[in-house]
Amino acid sequence: MPILKPLPDCEGPKLEPFTQDITAHELEFLEVPLFESQLHSIIIKLKIDGRVYCLKLFYKAGVSGYLHHREFDRFDEDRARKESPALWQALFDHNDQFNCECRAFGRLKEIGREDIAVGCYGYVSLPLTKDILQNVEKVAHPDWGSEPLDLREISGPRGGPDDGSHCVLGILKDWVPFDEPRSDHERALEELRQHSMFPRMLRNGKALHRSGIVICDIHHAQWVNGILVDLSCAMTIPHVHGPGGTSKCPSWTFASAAAWDLYCFQIRIIDGWNHIEWSDWYPIVTPPRKCTIRAYGVTKAMLKEARSMRDRLRPRPKQYGPYLPILAHSPEPDLELIELPPYDPAMFDWRAAGATCGKGRGGEERGAVAKTSATTSSSGGGEKKTVEQRAARAHARKEKKMAKRRADAKTKA
Repeated sequence: MPILKPLPDCEGPKLEPFTQDITAHELEFLEVPLFESQLHSIIIKLKIDGRVYCLKLFYKAGVSGYLHHREFDRFDEDRARKESPALWQALFDHNDQFNCECRAFGRLKEIGREDIAVGCYGYVSLPLTKDILQNVEKVAHPDWGSEPLDLREISGPRGGPDDGSHCVLGILKDWVPFDEPRSDHERALEELRQHSMFPRMLRNGKALHRSGIVICDIHHAQWVNGILVDLSCAMTIPHVHGPGGTSKCPSWTFASAAAWDLYCFQIRIIDGWNHIEWSDWYPIVTPPRKCTIRAYGVTKAMLKEARSMRDRLRPRPKQYGPYLPILAHSPEPDLELIELPPYDPAMFDWRAAGATCGKGRGGEERGAVAKTSATTSSSGGGEKKTVEQRAARAHARKEKKMAKRRADAKTKA
């Protein structure tokens, strides 16, 4: 059996293996629950040497669909694979779901901030032996599908070899207990208590940004009892889309991704809770007050006004300003970067973080990002530009190029 090494095998944070040989431990598979949002992974509740864990196994997936905007959606997966193997490898290393979680949890470990998300113990290489396949199938949810659960589907076709020659990789985490609501009363109480968890959830999300991590795909299922359990779409600095990355994305990419996180938290989590029809559950619960927490201060009316301002500008080959666009993880309607996030993850000093661990729970972690402001801060003898300055400089360069093109066109005419 080959020796397992920290993964992924690229620059930046890595996750250590939980053990070199999982079969050398006492394994007991307890449950394979079924979730509506379970698109690219399988969750297994199991015991290892008598302790309960959660093992998350990932289906094989592509790397496209990472950022969307009409001006920047230029990625051709097949072309990149053929013409730029280095770019393709970097995209895989940084955007594969398994690698995303390895890098994100690896970062939290190296800065001593494992309290931000669910506890993670490393990755596991699970051999697909006949005994393991049968034991997992026995505890699968009864509504799993028309065919029994077969872990061999994760990396290949059903009915593949079951002699342990093939292994699947998974992330080993704490099992966060949860109970499916069995009645309207339980469901109403479950929804009602979500409100009390929002401040901690939002605070931890901003702490991730400060640590050079963006969640990218925020939805309710990523939290269980207020604990963040899913980082499978996270982008972690250093990144192919970040400063110095080979994909040559705009300089404000990570700032806009952080703003997208906050916007989604506002729209999908807070506003979604505020729009619940509590009257449907009366008198089980009395309608609560609206949640007044603001994760992202930009309203839909402000976004509409920003689009109106943009549309009033004179026609150009590409539309720039008055605000930079938000580069989103999903193809939503175009959004403007009207409000900057408190922290720009791209400014995280990952080299300092990798050199030594941070101060631990609640401390100032090494390499952490200072709050976004209109001023510059000095670190190590050099100035760090804030996102506003870098975006303004990029905009000025583009304006200068456009002016030169117009002047050249007049000269030729």
